[in-house]
Amino acid sequence: EILEETLKSIGVETYNDFQFIAEDDLLSALRPVQARKVLAAWKSRYQDPESSRSPVCTSPETPASLHSSSPLSVSSNSSNSNQTSEIDWVDTFEIPWRKFPEELMQSLERGKRPSPKMRREMVRIVVSEMKKKCSSIGKRSSTEVAKKMVAEYPKSLQDVIEGDVIGTGYHSLVKQLQYRLENVKRSAVPKIRK
Repeated sequence: EILEETLKSIGVETYNDFQFIAEDDLLSALRPVQARKVLAAWKSRYQDPESSRSPVCTSPETPASLHSSSPLSVSSNSSNSNQTSEIDWVDTFEIPWRKFPEELMQSLERGKRPSPKMRREMVRIVVSEMKKKCSSIGKRSSTEVAKKMVAEYPKSLQDVIEGDVIGTGYHSLVKQLQYRLENVKRSAVPKIRK
């Protein structure tokens, strides 16, 4: 969070802005070696012209905002290589809209909220596709996937009560994705019999 605040304060708005960050800019949030590692990872990752066009923020309405779930956060106890690989697959992950049942897609395209049963089916399909990309999926990845889904069909998937968007608008979908991931993980672990 400290790093994220630092990045916001120095004006980082898109991945393209990473190329302009100097080590000194990060020293208020990271130790010198950590700052060098982060810069090296960012520069190698975001010098590719395709990826540098991606905005850090989730929507054009909030160009100056960096969300807490953005891939910019770096904690001192995790390795940058793990974070980079997690960011990589999420950036390229495509929501499997074509695999959704026709009834669900009709609801989404008409801006109607899917039934609880259809929403669970949607979450099952998405988690199944996520697991094909990465075996260990963290909250950040679930959040990015939920953001993409809600951005595509906000009327159908956004968290709304009486017309008001609740919080980020995608918290309940993140929770559903996480619960499903936990259930899949739990069923994959062999049970110990006494």
